[in-house]
Amino acid sequence: MKTTYKNYIFLFFLLVSVSLSGCLSEGGDGGDAAPSAAQKSIVITGNIIAPGSASADPPSKQTTAGGGDDYIVTITGIDDESATIGSAVLVNASFTASVPLSETVRYALINVKERFAGRTLYKNLLGRVPEASEISGNIITVKNVTVNDYSTARTLLALENKNAVPAVPIALDNIELDQNDASKSKTEFEKTLESKLGPANISELKKAVEILSRAISDTGLKASLNFSGNDNCRTVVKNFIDILKISAGGDSKLGPIASQKIRQIISDAKVDVSQGIMVNGDIINKDSVSASINHPPVISNVSVIPGFENIVVNYDLFDADSDKCSVEVFLVLDSLETAIGAQYLSGDISEVTSGANKTITWKISSADNLSKFNNYKIKLCPSDAKTIGVSEYSRLFSAPAETGHKLVVSNITLQSSEISGDTVINYNLYAENNHLCDIKVYFSIDYAGTTEITAGLTGDIKNVSPGTRKSIGWQSRNDLSGYIKNVRIIISPNDSENNGIESISPLFNVNNPVAFTKTFEYSASPDILPDKRYYHAAVVDSGNKMWIAGGMNESGKTLDDFWTFDAEVNKWTRITPSDDDTAENYAARESHSMSIDSENRIWIVGGRIDGAPTDDIWQIDTASSSRKKITATGEAFSARYGHSASIDAGGMLWSVGGKTGGTVSCEIWRLDTKILEWKKITAGGGAFTPRYRHASVIDSTGKIWCFGGLDSSDKSLDEIWRFDTAGLSWQKVAATGEKFETGAYQTCVMGPGGKIYIIGGKSDVNDGRGNNKIFCFDTSSYSLTRINPQSDIFESRYALISVIDSKNKIYVMGGRSINVFNDTWYSEDFCRSWKNPGIDHIRPCPRYNHSSVISDSGRIFIIGGIGNFGNYLNDVWYSDDSGAAWVEANKDTPYDKKFTARYGHSSFIYQGKIYVTGGGDNTGVLNDVLCSSDNGATWADITKDTPEKKKFSARARHSSVVNSSGKMWVIGGARYIFDNSNAYEYNDTWVSEDFGATWVIVNPNLQTILKSPAASGQAEIVYPSFPPTSDHTSVIDKNGRIYVIGGSSPQTWYSDDGGVKWRKFNVSTPEFSMRYGHSSVVDSKGRTFVIGGSDQIRTPVNDVWYTADFSNWIMAAKMPGISARTGHSSVIDKNGRIYIIGGKNSKSEAVNDMCYYFEP
Repeated sequence: MKTTYKNYIFLFFLLVSVSLSGCLSEGGDGGDAAPSAAQKSIVITGNIIAPGSASADPPSKQTTAGGGDDYIVTITGIDDESATIGSAVLVNASFTASVPLSETVRYALINVKERFAGRTLYKNLLGRVPEASEISGNIITVKNVTVNDYSTARTLLALENKNAVPAVPIALDNIELDQNDASKSKTEFEKTLESKLGPANISELKKAVEILSRAISDTGLKASLNFSGNDNCRTVVKNFIDILKISAGGDSKLGPIASQKIRQIISDAKVDVSQGIMVNGDIINKDSVSASINHPPVISNVSVIPGFENIVVNYDLFDADSDKCSVEVFLVLDSLETAIGAQYLSGDISEVTSGANKTITWKISSADNLSKFNNYKIKLCPSDAKTIGVSEYSRLFSAPAETGHKLVVSNITLQSSEISGDTVINYNLYAENNHLCDIKVYFSIDYAGTTEITAGLTGDIKNVSPGTRKSIGWQSRNDLSGYIKNVRIIISPNDSENNGIESISPLFNVNNPVAFTKTFEYSASPDILPDKRYYHAAVVDSGNKMWIAGGMNESGKTLDDFWTFDAEVNKWTRITPSDDDTAENYAARESHSMSIDSENRIWIVGGRIDGAPTDDIWQIDTASSSRKKITATGEAFSARYGHSASIDAGGMLWSVGGKTGGTVSCEIWRLDTKILEWKKITAGGGAFTPRYRHASVIDSTGKIWCFGGLDSSDKSLDEIWRFDTAGLSWQKVAATGEKFETGAYQTCVMGPGGKIYIIGGKSDVNDGRGNNKIFCFDTSSYSLTRINPQSDIFESRYALISVIDSKNKIYVMGGRSINVFNDTWYSEDFCRSWKNPGIDHIRPCPRYNHSSVISDSGRIFIIGGIGNFGNYLNDVWYSDDSGAAWVEANKDTPYDKKFTARYGHSSFIYQGKIYVTGGGDNTGVLNDVLCSSDNGATWADITKDTPEKKKFSARARHSSVVNSSGKMWVIGGARYIFDNSNAYEYNDTWVSEDFGATWVIVNPNLQTILKSPAASGQAEIVYPSFPPTSDHTSVIDKNGRIYVIGGSSPQTWYSDDGGVKWRKFNVSTPEFSMRYGHSSVVDSKGRTFVIGGSDQIRTPVNDVWYTADFSNWIMAAKMPGISARTGHSSVIDKNGRIYIIGGKNSKSEAVNDMCYYFEP
């Protein structure tokens, strides 16, 4: 709700500010009001592009239209363009529109008109307005919509033939268009509409719109031409013909300059006045006499009724010109379309007039290659005398098997047109010679294939004698969960000799609601935490309170806040300093330095403000929280960032290095904090390398120790230097022991005994995420030692801070990796062990990319993952009461027997033991197998002594399955190469037959899938592997068939031989979108459920689908009120109850509503 509230405030501010300046569009009653907080809306933002700009250019490169004072923007429907359905504002050619969701408004249309003349310049038909029930949140945002001459041409053609407008919603989730990415440059509505109207027709009419828009926008032409606007196709065509005639010399009233300008506009649009343009088969040029254009015919509502001898196709045809049309029929298998010869067709295929309920009968006895194993579509393509019209496809269907016709089922009836739960199916049976028959029952949804009902049937199904009013009891919930429309029952008879003629019931609906029960919601701590940040700075005062200031948050915004952390009560407090009467206000900054003197005054020096270095100095009194700007005398300290600063016992502040604009500095500056005077130090000794983003600390003798940093080429330095503040000289130190390798962006603290602790950072090689390495440097012996903590530890990171208090407790806070952090960790034993005070060990924290398993007793386990701080988790939790109460299994486990932190792993349970394979941690991806035989308390690596050649390749975001005999598979996944951000995905399959100790690859890891030669008559193509994929799921059924579902390769594959060969499923349900980051389970009835995940534009969804054959998918529920999520886990218990655990939302935040169950 926080984001929604901000959206409302932002929209309200725009509406108020723009209306005061006269830029608000006129919108009828209440049209300029933001939607109420309870009203669901769709908010569209975008740009109006000037006439003639390239539509393919991104908005930043396009020439935007004139200022907001030139135009009025309105949002209307398509049935009445005079009535507004929402509000819109325009600021410098960028618009924001809000459309309340309504059950009565069908489509939303943007209209752009001249403010004073009122002529229409542009339009954009956005799509169908979603119904409120279709979205889960209150606001859907669509960003970067373009309104220009191309969108206008597309819209005008659509409005000319509204039957061709698809019922595709504007959006059901937040989307952001990107003109640089072809796959994201248009909404699904725009893509579908263009495919129906024909891109060539749109491009041709766009030329006319472009010419007219430029002409009527030209100050010198619009008064002379007196053209009307681009309101509809007829107006555009009429004005286009007129302007072509003018350019050809047909209007002597215009002077030579105006005529030349018109000819130039036409030439720029690449239009020849004699050839003109061709739209819908009509040529429009200077010699045209009619402003009307041909309306192509439109096919809709195509349905197929398969039969043994004939396939019947029903459809509707609309033609606005009432032309007589021809209809071509195509059989579609996958992407192959085959025309069906007219000699095999009868019915409404030629000389067809506009109307509904048209019928074509296809005699399929000629179709020798029509296979019952395939799923087909019928495509109907209409045409009139001038052009090809708008085609339409049927749903998928299967061809019936051949029969001897001795057994016939007829007259199938159900109790009502909407059934739920247990119901009765009646039918009649005819059999020659009164043979006893067995009955098979199938269901079909929208003719999209058939699924056999194998359980939950009673009555007349075995050894049935012929007769009327035969009866079958059907437990419909066993097969169909949710609300499903357009279901049919198919009954097929067979005896000992052959199969008979099946029959199909009338359409009916099934209503078996699925209810979701929430058992656990994480209640976030009421304590307010600092924003996630990096490039911040910190100190500790004499009262052992840590102070942090500024930095950058996860969205790149620079921060101006101050916080204190009191370790005694584990609490953060935001501090609002009181400023003195300085003329300049304190500005948000990052990459500054922060040091504290003996009087508990904090000194902030330099940093970056709005991306530019600054030289200012600020002082904060920690006792009074007062802040003032310091004006120093002496030499001119140059603006810089990424430097370091320390204050010695005498009150001298020493600044080292940094970056001043484009120059990396090696300078040493000294600020006398008593007299406020800067002095640039001329240092002796070695030639200190210029650097920034380094770490430094001052010891009790006044020596500054400097570690790493970036040089002038932004290369990491592995140097250690010492500066003597008394002798004013540098010395490069050659450390013994470990090699110093943390590079840059690290932090350090000065401990007792002359020991310096260097923490985190980032190097140049394979370290894009940073690291969590800790080194101890002894200033007396120059020895460098790596510390390997024997505890949980913070995630790898860089640009973090560290401090040490008077009790020698060392803290780290924040920083960044792939994520940005705001967690706080501390060590009380000089970095040998670490604790996070934010972990309460009472309940599992929100997480994603974890795993879950369930035992035979119904105990649910949550294992590892990524927490909301972005940290990798090593905890294991279990619940014995459906997720209401949780116990941490490994809370008191010794570190060497504890589950090691990871994410993107997979897990399964076999004979009471929990197995975890692979995943990712701070070091990269893993190829170990961990096993726990005591309910997750202690863990052992069963591959610890396995040679690498007998392990599977290291990976994360893979899947794994185990069969009933303990044979285990690891499938697909990804690893990271180079800077840890480029994923390399696998399509290999590994198997273990010794309970995970050793592994063998069973198929090649091919990046390109090649077809294997198929045996003669084989129904499906066999492949050596599936495409490379990660974030998929895998399940194994009771027959040992392994399925790979979705992932980065949006397909479903299966293997019947343990992963050696693979076959691909063709999905027959177009509404089901393949996804990644979802979860999957298989119930006792053999149904596979796919839950949530992200669609192919990376938007989390909150639906549940299931299938019995991986071809026909059924939506069980939309999960109303449940956060859309991805990266979650699911398990199913013995009673068929399915649990949904954890995950992250569209903001990549772990969800708090952590555990639900439902019973399909």
